[in-house]
Amino acid sequence: MVQTSTLPKGTVHIWYSPLDLWRNRVGELKVLLSAEEIQRSEELVFQNRSEDYIISRGILRKILAQYLGETPELVSLKVNTTGKPYLTSSRYHFNLSHSNDLFIFGIARDTPIGIDLQHIYPISNIDTLIRNYFSPEEQQIVNSVIDSRIQDLFFTIWTAKEAYLKGTGEGFRRPANSFTICQRDNNLLTLKLKQETNPSLSTTWNIRELHISSDYKAALAVNGNIIQIRSKAFIPGEKFLSPLEISPSSAIISQYRF
Repeated sequence: MVQTSTLPKGTVHIWYSPLDLWRNRVGELKVLLSAEEIQRSEELVFQNRSEDYIISRGILRKILAQYLGETPELVSLKVNTTGKPYLTSSRYHFNLSHSNDLFIFGIARDTPIGIDLQHIYPISNIDTLIRNYFSPEEQQIVNSVIDSRIQDLFFTIWTAKEAYLKGTGEGFRRPANSFTICQRDNNLLTLKLKQETNPSLSTTWNIRELHISSDYKAALAVNGNIIQIRSKAFIPGEKFLSPLEISPSSAIISQYRF
């Protein structure tokens, strides 16, 4: 069991796992779910998303149980009006995402957290998405890089925006083009929130790009200081261990020089 003392304030634990490793354990994971979660999984059958939902929620419960000292099926989870799950009566804040075959989960203490993961794939209407979801400053930045870099930069900004919106609990109820999260810092780009209507948010929310796999983009948003990020794969049958420290995740997107 992981004790609270192993997750001090300012430290974020990141867990990730390929869903395919859990395909032969769907039944085992399903019995851990609440009645509401099972009902939700049944609603997703016709979208071919039921199995992925069961796996991701089962993994989520297994991980949370280690921090809470509970059995997975007794973890008390609620969902807010935007669909963000949260723990009742706990100092732990968490968020999860999955894309294609990869699941990612982040947990912190005493501070809201958001995380997003996107599998990188060609987007035919990328120009339209940039116009609709990026701020004018971000549009100018994306349009100033060479064409071969646009898709990569798009996913970097997109995951950062979604991680922040998930962290606030608002989701896309707030227009994604109403704030800037990618700014130019001399000859580099930096992930830093700029909210014209509420400048104080720029100093409280910290955004980091996460490097989990070359085929994915991921980002983390924390409403507070990030002192340390630790990351580890969560593999079926493997003994649960605290995440190992990874190299500090920088807010500088170093590959984009002007």
